[in-house]
Amino acid sequence: MSLLAAVALAATAVTLPARAAESGPARAAIDQSPTIVGLGDSYMSGEGVMYANHNFSSKDPSDKDSNWQTGAGFIGGDVGTPSDPTQVGNTWLSVFGDANGFPTTGGRESIPFCDRSFAAAMNIGVGWNSVNLACSGAVLGTVPRTKNDLFKPGIDFAEYDNPAPFVAKGYGQARMLQDYAARNGNVRAVVLSIGGNDFGFGKIASACIQGNNAWSRCENDKDVQAIIEAGVPAAEESVAQSIHNITQAMAAAGYDQHDWKLIYQNPPLPVGPGSDTKYSDSGGPLSDRNVIGGCGLYNSTLNWITGTVYPQLTAAMKNGVRRAKSDLGKTQVTILDTTDTFAGHRLCGKQTQGATAYRKGQAGKTPPWQADNGQGTEWVTYISRTEMLRGNIYQQQMPLHPNYWGQRALASCVAAALAYRGAFQVSCTQDGTALDREGRPAMKLGDPDMLWIMATGRPVIQGVPNPGRTLSVDPVGTFAPDVEYAYSYQWYEDGAEIPGATDATYTPTLADLYSRITVKVTAAMLGSETVSDQSLSVRISDFEVVQPPSVSGDEKVGATLTADPGAYNPSPPDSVAYQWARDGHAVSGATAATYALTGPDQGHRMSVQVTAERSGYAPITLNTAQSGVIGEGQLSLSGTPTAAGETVVGQTLAADTTAVTVTPQPDRVTYQWYRDGAAVTGARQQTYDLTGDDVGARLSVLVSGHKEGYREVASQQSAPTGVVTRGTIRALKVPEIRYVDPMQALTPIPGRRIAYGRDTEIDLTGVFSQWTNTPDVIWYRDTGSGPQPIPGTGGSEYHPVAADFGARLSARITTTDPGYEEATAVTDTYLVVQGKRQVAQAPTLTRKAKVGRVLTATKARFSPGTSRVTYRWLRNGKRIRGALGRHYRPVRADRGTRLRVQAKAAETTRYAARTVKSAPSRPVRRR
Repeated sequence: MSLLAAVALAATAVTLPARAAESGPARAAIDQSPTIVGLGDSYMSGEGVMYANHNFSSKDPSDKDSNWQTGAGFIGGDVGTPSDPTQVGNTWLSVFGDANGFPTTGGRESIPFCDRSFAAAMNIGVGWNSVNLACSGAVLGTVPRTKNDLFKPGIDFAEYDNPAPFVAKGYGQARMLQDYAARNGNVRAVVLSIGGNDFGFGKIASACIQGNNAWSRCENDKDVQAIIEAGVPAAEESVAQSIHNITQAMAAAGYDQHDWKLIYQNPPLPVGPGSDTKYSDSGGPLSDRNVIGGCGLYNSTLNWITGTVYPQLTAAMKNGVRRAKSDLGKTQVTILDTTDTFAGHRLCGKQTQGATAYRKGQAGKTPPWQADNGQGTEWVTYISRTEMLRGNIYQQQMPLHPNYWGQRALASCVAAALAYRGAFQVSCTQDGTALDREGRPAMKLGDPDMLWIMATGRPVIQGVPNPGRTLSVDPVGTFAPDVEYAYSYQWYEDGAEIPGATDATYTPTLADLYSRITVKVTAAMLGSETVSDQSLSVRISDFEVVQPPSVSGDEKVGATLTADPGAYNPSPPDSVAYQWARDGHAVSGATAATYALTGPDQGHRMSVQVTAERSGYAPITLNTAQSGVIGEGQLSLSGTPTAAGETVVGQTLAADTTAVTVTPQPDRVTYQWYRDGAAVTGARQQTYDLTGDDVGARLSVLVSGHKEGYREVASQQSAPTGVVTRGTIRALKVPEIRYVDPMQALTPIPGRRIAYGRDTEIDLTGVFSQWTNTPDVIWYRDTGSGPQPIPGTGGSEYHPVAADFGARLSARITTTDPGYEEATAVTDTYLVVQGKRQVAQAPTLTRKAKVGRVLTATKARFSPGTSRVTYRWLRNGKRIRGALGRHYRPVRADRGTRLRVQAKAAETTRYAARTVKSAPSRPVRRR
């Protein structure tokens, strides 16, 4: 089967070749790739990734496939706050989208404001499916959608109805996990980050950053101290109860405790102490630390965060995991300690480059944290205190969160932690400056600290269960970590202790005939609690075993093990049954004499239990010796891909894998593109969009096959393409000159006649076939002798001056996008005509109208201002003969009528006349 055919099968969820099912619920179709599910809050959802324009096909910030799009009408500028949050999921495009569908979802989220990123830590890549169920702002309990609150699923089983256009039915994350795991059938790991919001970390950060309109020394704030005092037990409870709910969800989905593992990830420490911060804290809000560095906190506050708050928070979280020991049972667990994961990349650290200036006008350019593989850059989203105070929802939520490279580093840590068997706490730090094969910063785990002894397997009784023949038990592989323990034993007959049977061996007697024998093995370490596990039973029989059963075959994934049933007296048995076991746990459905080793078996030990029956004798049950640790299988690949497509900037190349075959069928296929033989960072999709960086180079691609339990296999690089040439930008339409209204929206100019005094701007939307970086613009004035360049112009905005009155204006736009040939577009001409003054202030009457008492009108004001303003008085809307000026004394004829004054700005060469009336007076009273 070709590689493309294999991918097509995976995409359409066709059932792949059958394999022995694991224990768990029956499922119609099993995804062959193991799945890791992310649960928790914003540190797991990937909220802070929005500032990294990475891995998107379009560099146009107005394109839905670009994560520059932050809100309706905002293109490449400061992050916008949507005026109507109910439009999320409808017309407002977010930079976030559900991890498995983004960017094809158009940036829309299944749960608005959960802010799930394509780069979040559970997206570990090679060989694994990833599902992101985390939600920014999540706490232990689900927060329903109300007038004042957004729906935020917690780690519970809640179910709520939400108003449109939000998700119609809302579920807690534990419920979502349960439903997904039951459908998918191959969830092998859950990675969790929760407790920070329960602790009140966001409130503390807000108080420290925004306090009292100036930097706050929040370590002295009594309210902050109260938050921490209540938050420590709340965070611990959140973690413990969340793990309890997760274990309940997996059990309800049909998983045994040993079928999956849990990784708990605490939030990485985003800042260092004051001494490690490269900007001075003198100068307050206007200092470089705040304005340039984006880390506006005093040294004393940084010291307090790193030395007090963060240790208290992480200690509470880790205690929560330890409290959940009984809930986890045989579920393996790793506390992934990320305290020092961002060392060398913390916000404003002396070793880092700043990144706060990368905002407006940077579309298509390489972000500082993307350049040089993220080395020497901050892995944390900076703080913009100004934007916070302005109410910017993103800057109120995202400071101190991991950005793109931070999340990619965490993903590398998660991937490494999956290899641990047992219950551990382990730290993760950067390993040099290289990237791993998934394009992530290479990370390494420290020496693990054991949380508790765990029985990861079950002891297996070996030997012949005939009276007088010795049985034994080998505990190797039963407990984790795999170290030397002090073992003790207790043998049982039909569930009752056998007195004195406390050795590693037991010899049954005739009195044991027909009984079921088991053994409990207890492991202990100095200074540690003990852990016990009990074996499967064997039955003592008078059916004599001449040769015990055994297993043969290559002990690696992809091979087949074969059980020899052994020899018996009398011979042959009437029947022989088989049950294969992985680390002593029965593998559901594996009841044949042969067993095909698959991905889930890698790293484990296999054995088979044989039950032989003969009429007139008691059935006999025997276990074979456990195999060695099952090794990786080897995929084979033949053929070479082809890089197909037009080699012109702006076009897309595709990896044609028709000639490539991988055996056995892979679970997943990945790609790597090369530019003149050097790997292109992040170019790991089947298609590749040619950019200006590729001009003059040749591109090639290789493909890799991945299957659980198998070593990755990669093809040779394809033959290089032809040399990449510059692209062509086409002018798709004539650009328009439009008015800029006070709200900064562009409005058409009817009849191409510009009213003098109005601000104008060129609307470049849809003009060019390719987005341009700050195009060069020259404005022209034609007074009758042809268009002439207007000195000093160069931007898309222009305010007509006196020399433009009566002339015709036009503009020429020239693209400067790297990798493309220069292209131009020219506007139509626009005649500058008389403008219309705007009314800045209408006249008003200063007193009540009475016959004989002088009324005075305040001055009317126009924009632009003018001194040539005349006033005329009106009676019931009609002119009063001779009543001119700002003052008027009502006469008897005015009794009972309403007076008002009309102000008129006289016509000038460049502005038409403009009138405005005051509000009418009350009816004129007698004296």
